[in-house]
Amino acid sequence: MLRAGRPFNTKKMTDVIDVTTGEIIEDVRSYAETNWQESARARLEKWATENERIAKAFLFLLKGNKRPTKSDYQSICSVFSEMLDGAVVTTSEVKYLYSESDPTTAVGFQRLVGGIVKHHPAQISWFKESAIKIGHARAKPNFADQAAIDYLNKRIS
Repeated sequence: MLRAGRPFNTKKMTDVIDVTTGEIIEDVRSYAETNWQESARARLEKWATENERIAKAFLFLLKGNKRPTKSDYQSICSVFSEMLDGAVVTTSEVKYLYSESDPTTAVGFQRLVGGIVKHHPAQISWFKESAIKIGHARAKPNFADQAAIDYLNKRIS
């Protein structure tokens, strides 16, 4: 419950100041909405909705057959940060993005890759490069990681 959303009546807020700029905020609701839309978390959620297959494939590489390590999260955060033009994506944002999702199976991953090839042709090389980076995040990739990378290399040339 600590991280649960809380409603606030922004119409009753007065004398609100942006502490980073010193700007006096007249319309708090509009200001909050604008800041939210520009945040890394909101941009990541929007991207994942628009690119669901790729997001699910990355989830498989992150959690498919293992408990993610700090280096696993760092590699996927790096991929997402690059994709969002340098926005700083943190581990907590990745965990939030995938909090309600379970990874697919190895066969499901293969189907996702097929869908990515068919429906996201402009992103294929970026996806493959990023997926391999995520798959190699561990010092010792496990069998599922290596099988996924081998499948990517076979399926996407």
